[in-house]
Amino acid sequence: MRRRRLVLAVSGALLAGVAAGATVAARPADAPAAAGPVMMPKLDHPFVRAVLGAWDVTATGPMGESKARSTMSLVLGDTTLAHDWSGDAFGASFHGHGLYRLTPDGRRLVCWWFDSHSPEPLTMIGPVTDTKAELSGAGPSGPVTITWRVVDGGIDWVMTAGGALVMKQAYRRPAK
Repeated sequence: MRRRRLVLAVSGALLAGVAAGATVAARPADAPAAAGPVMMPKLDHPFVRAVLGAWDVTATGPMGESKARSTMSLVLGDTTLAHDWSGDAFGASFHGHGLYRLTPDGRRLVCWWFDSHSPEPLTMIGPVTDTKAELSGAGPSGPVTITWRVVDGGIDWVMTAGGALVMKQAYRRPAK
């Protein structure tokens, strides 16, 4: 019985190899070779260029004020914006990492946000212009909206959940 299974398995593999060879051989000699994987376009957008770099962050909200450091850089062959955030979040250590990409039409920004306090990533999407991005998604306690605005001296950021203010953040360049 074992020997019969082995013979059947080897025969099947040989037939599959012959069929694959026939398929390749059936391709005309002048046909173009199959293209390799297509690379995502480089992320080149005025909003993205405005947020790149290191930032000192002051967060304010119903629970008080906190300080943090943030860095935003292009990664994955300059196809993705990475956002790292570390600091004090109203008395608790907090670390976050976001990955952002533009939709193919360049009109919306998609974010996958991971942090040290949430069991699952938050996925958000929304319109982006040269100076503003407004991302929305389903948070653990209801709808979440984050609005980024490029302003003189930095970025202003506002987060609401279920329509209520959760936090505001002022991103400013570190003193030299």
